Formats: sequence, C-alpha cells, structure tokens
Amino acid sequence: MTGPICAAVLAGGIFFLTYAIFVDLAEAFKGFGDLMNLYDPVGPLAGKTTFPLIIFFVSWAGLHFAWKNKDVNFRRVFYITLLCLAILFIATFPPFFELFAAG
Repeated sequence: MTGPICAAVLAGGIFFLTYAIFVDLAEAFKGFGDLMNLYDPVGPLAGKTTFPLIIFFVSWAGLHFAWKNKDVNFRRVFYITLLCLAILFIATFPPFFELFAAG
C-alpha cells in the first residue's frame, strides 16, 4: 500500500504550490500582504508560511484518510510534486514575483 506515502508526498507538493500562490498574491495586492502580517517584526512572511502549512496538514490528513488502504501510483504523485516544486521556484524568484508588485 503506497497510499500513506503518496499522501505525504502530494501534501508537500500542495504546500509548495500554495506557498507560491501566497507569495505572488501578497506581492500583487497590498491588502492581501497586509492580511498576511500576523506578527509585525516578521511582516507578511508569517502568514505566507503559516497558512500554506495549515493547508499542508489538512491536505495530508485528507489524502491519508482517502488513500490509507490503497495502492496509488507513486511515480505520478512524485512527478506532480516535482511540478509543484518547479512552480514554487519560478513563482518565488524575485524577477518573477516583482512583475506583480503592487505599486
């Protein structure tokens, strides 16, 4: 049964993707960036990491429950996670996210 392992790996990919989205949204919309400021000394970084981490744990739990007794195609899950990681690298690369920076 590869389900539990695949659940953890894909949840990591979901974290990568949501973190990339939160970084770009915080750059694109000043109000969203202000909303991400959970702790003043840290600034928006606190929310940009906290909320995707919560999404990671929720998705991991949900996928684990759904796949706990199943054989899941690990290769497909791994490639999807790698794609999410590539999107993270591109989306958090300063020349890319600065294209969306709120004036």
